[in-house]
Amino acid sequence: MGPDVAVRREQADLLLIVLLLVTALVQAMVMALPAPATFDVAEAASILFRVGAAIWLLTTRGHARGPRTFGAILTLDVLMFLISFALLGRAGNAGAPLALVSRVPFIFAVLPLRQIQFLTALILIGCDGILFWQISQGNPYPIGLALLFTTVVLVTGYTVRALTSSLAASARGARELAAKLEHAALHDPLTGLPNRALYADRLENAVAHTKRTSRDVAVLLIDLDRFKDVNDTHGHPTGDALLTAVAARLRAAVRAGDTVARFGGDEFVVIVDDITATTDALDVARHLRDALARPFAIGNLQIRSSASIGVAFARHRTHELGKVLREADIAMYRAKAQGPGRLEMFDPATSALPPPALEGPSAQI
Repeated sequence: MGPDVAVRREQADLLLIVLLLVTALVQAMVMALPAPATFDVAEAASILFRVGAAIWLLTTRGHARGPRTFGAILTLDVLMFLISFALLGRAGNAGAPLALVSRVPFIFAVLPLRQIQFLTALILIGCDGILFWQISQGNPYPIGLALLFTTVVLVTGYTVRALTSSLAASARGARELAAKLEHAALHDPLTGLPNRALYADRLENAVAHTKRTSRDVAVLLIDLDRFKDVNDTHGHPTGDALLTAVAARLRAAVRAGDTVARFGGDEFVVIVDDITATTDALDVARHLRDALARPFAIGNLQIRSSASIGVAFARHRTHELGKVLREADIAMYRAKAQGPGRLEMFDPATSALPPPALEGPSAQI
């Protein structure tokens, strides 16, 4: 269906099913009235077609269905109406056009533009042609009906088209707004990186994946060294530009499947999955540290930065994922205590100790 369709496929199926079955019921009632034999044959064929089409639509609901399906059914439906209308002669002056008008909202709301144009032309030319043929046989009454019918079809159709287009535009706007709100809830507004909430979800998924493999997940907590000096010396806009540049460089330095998140301030977190050995995580940490050590071009300035990195591992920690970040934080403070541009891996043997920033330096990696 086209982009301006306001009725979902399931609803369109249901509407067309009701339309076909109600029409078939009315036709069965009409067949009880006196009419030419050819009309009865045409009506019987129409009833079988409409009931069969309704049953097929009902039994295949939920299947992928293109607009051509509806177009084909409605084209046959309209042709059968026109045949019945022509066979009834003057007796069908009111009933058949009224039944065709009932199709117009569905046609304009559901079908793409070319099918709308085709079916509208078929209805108007066919119905008005029969009415004007009746006029040529000496019955002047149908001329008013032809003008009224044409006006009702066009006004109803274009009103429905305008309404469905407006509703579709509103629905698109609502979806876009919802997507923006969801993005804002899960991403850092400055850098566009995932925030704490999305980090937690990504880490949970990564750890769940390790249950099917023998690999590990590493969490790297990155803290920029002397970032406060940049803000104090060059101003907060320059500091924000530096954070944005750091985020871009981190994204470029990791694999596509890894997650880079920002926790606010100058802290970033990287989730590295498919780790086969602790040395793999340390290699990634060194790579990121070296990437951040290269100068950043911020406006007319060349700003040199460095980062302290703490590394912790998350495998088999399904119910303690928050603790992984605390462990990476402890390791990061141990690295920071040694000076800028250092990295440390969390050691479970020292997990009960107070924050390492208050202690002496540990072994450098």
